[in-house]
Amino acid sequence: MEDFFHSRFLYKDREYFEGRNVFNHNILRHELQKHEKIIIPAHQEQISGSELADWLIHNSSPQYIDKLVLMIQKARKHHSDTKAIIEMAVSALTIDSLT
Repeated sequence: MEDFFHSRFLYKDREYFEGRNVFNHNILRHELQKHEKIIIPAHQEQISGSELADWLIHNSSPQYIDKLVLMIQKARKHHSDTKAIIEMAVSALTIDSLT
């Protein structure tokens, strides 16, 4: 009987975690699609917002995406520009991937 309840709670936690990831991915895609071109300072390149969203979701950990979404939400709350936050996060990720 304990195993049944234990597995039931684990399933609910996993379902919540997967739902949270989907929610974060949707927010990230929506925010990045607003920008046509985003500059990656480490490579001196430009990339479209939708391509960058796909790259971030594919190459980043769920915890990093959660932190990035939190920063975007706080910037939106204070009516700040989110493009600078996104460029900073992408440059940090590319520098980490180069080293």
